Amino acid sequence: MPLVEHLRELRNRLAKGLLAVAAVTIVALVYSEELMQFLTKSVPTCAPNVTSNGGNCAIVSFNTLMAPSARRSSSR
Repeated sequence: MPLVEHLRELRNRLAKGLLAVAAVTIVALVYSEELMQFLTKSVPTCAPNVTSNGGNCAIVSFNTLMAPSARRSSSR
């Protein structure tokens, strides 16, 4: 494959990527209020049917590898 064809392929892939980013940005702008409300609503400390020692409930968080881990919501 000559260099010109590689550059043409790169140009096409970059254009498709930019179009995808633009489409997602437009959708995010349309639903920005709902997205911000969803992202900023407070996380409940405990479920109503859970009894905890002193009100400390564990919050499940995901690290960069998406493996669940539990951490305490209060500092010791």
